Amino acid sequence: MEISHAISDSVLTLAGLFVFFNSLKKLPSTPRLLWCAFIVSITIASFCGAIRFWGYSPMRTVSEVFQHFAGTAGAICLVFAAYLLIIQKKMPRPAALSVIGVGSLLFLCIQISNHLALVQIISIIAISLVLIIGIWGLIKGKTVESSWLILGVIAIVMATFSKSIATHFSLVAVDTYHYLLTISILCFGKAASYGLVPDAPAAS
Repeated sequence: MEISHAISDSVLTLAGLFVFFNSLKKLPSTPRLLWCAFIVSITIASFCGAIRFWGYSPMRTVSEVFQHFAGTAGAICLVFAAYLLIIQKKMPRPAALSVIGVGSLLFLCIQISNHLALVQIISIIAISLVLIIGIWGLIKGKTVESSWLILGVIAIVMATFSKSIATHFSLVAVDTYHYLLTISILCFGKAASYGLVPDAPAAS
């Protein structure tokens, strides 16, 4: 049992649940699907991680699987969700399902082939694109939602350097990672709350 890790992962789980019920649940179904692919998968991963740190070690594998999903399918969906947030346009539900489907297929291919290094590469590309979209949004005058997107990116980038940050400030690296990811999730959730454009009708 690793109590500090269990607590920090539990805090991340609660943050994910808060974002879902406070922000994502209020969105139209199509953008909600895209945001959920990222945020809910992280929430499930942290929930399983918390159970693991509380002493049930088999949950480690489940947690890692959802981490990989968040870093592939979830990250790709985050890019599209951020883009739709800035342009404030409707997306047909079949198109959103196609994005999730392609991302899920990529996730499965990586899991089966065990080329897990691709997860980090895809995550880096996706987060970089979200940052670009956030900056573009600032230029377009979407100041508030773009600022939350950028803050979310900054926090998640800092989370990737949690070991260095933890060493510098004499903190625990795993807990630092969890808390920075918590901040990122809350920021992305706040950004998502501005995306209340109704769903686009499916093509007939």
